[in-house]
Amino acid sequence: MKKKNILIVFICIAFVTIVCLSCISAFSIARIEITFAAVKDSSPAYFKEVKEDLDSVIGKSLLFFNRKEIDEIVGRYPYLELTGVEKEYTNRLTISIREREEQYAVWSDSGYYMLDQDGLVLDKRSENTYHLDASLQNIELKFTGMAIHIPEIGSGVSAEEKDAAWLESVFAIGKAFYLRNTVESFIVNREREQVILSLKTGVSIIIERPLDFAEDKLNEAWDAYDTTLTDKQKSSGTLRVYKKDDGTIKRVYDSGGSI
Repeated sequence: MKKKNILIVFICIAFVTIVCLSCISAFSIARIEITFAAVKDSSPAYFKEVKEDLDSVIGKSLLFFNRKEIDEIVGRYPYLELTGVEKEYTNRLTISIREREEQYAVWSDSGYYMLDQDGLVLDKRSENTYHLDASLQNIELKFTGMAIHIPEIGSGVSAEEKDAAWLESVFAIGKAFYLRNTVESFIVNREREQVILSLKTGVSIIIERPLDFAEDKLNEAWDAYDTTLTDKQKSSGTLRVYKKDDGTIKRVYDSGGSI
C-alpha cells in the first residue's frame, strides 16, 4: 500500500511537471512587434540595433516575463525611450519605443552636451550640431547665477535644491512650446530673475520672474510677436513680458513703448 501511494505521488508530480513545462513552452515568446515613433521619416541605425538586441528575449516565458529586461536593453540607447510593453497571449510581445530629440546644447568641460526637452543628456560633441541635420544647431542653453550638474550620458541634468524650480521651469517652457524652429539661445539669469529667449529673427524675449506663470507670459510674447511686431521690430530689440500687481500681463517692446 505504501509503495502504491508513493507511485501515485510520483505520477502526480510528473503530471504537474509536464503540464508546467507544456505551459511554459506554449507561452514562450515567439514574436516581438516593435512600434517606433521617430523624429524624422528616416529611421536611424540604432533602431535596427535595438531590435536585434530585443530579439534576445525570444524563446523566454511570457508568463514569467519581467519588463525590467526590456528596460535595460532600451536603456543602453540614450536616444530611445521605452513607452510601452504589452503581453499578447499566447506568444507575442508588443513594444513601443519613442526617439528622443535633441533640443538644447550646454557648453561644459570643453564640449557641448546635447539634451532633450526633459534635460536628459543624449550625447557630447565638440561642436553644437543637430544630430539629424548637421547644418542645424541645437538651442544653446546658458545659466547665470546657478550651478548645473551635468551627469554622464543617459541621465538627466540637475541643480542644487535652491535652483531646482528654475531648472524645472526651463524644461516646462520647452515642453509647452516647440522652440527648435524659432529660438537660437535660451539664457537663464537666476540673479536677475529672468529667462531670455533669443529668436532666430533677431529679437529677444525677456520673461520676468519666470517661476510665476512663465507659460502665460510666453503666450503673450508669442501673440505680440505674431500680431503686433513689424518685420523690422522682429529683427532686433527686446520684447519684455512681466506680470503687474493686479495680475495682468504686460508686454513692452524695446525702450519702453507699450504694444
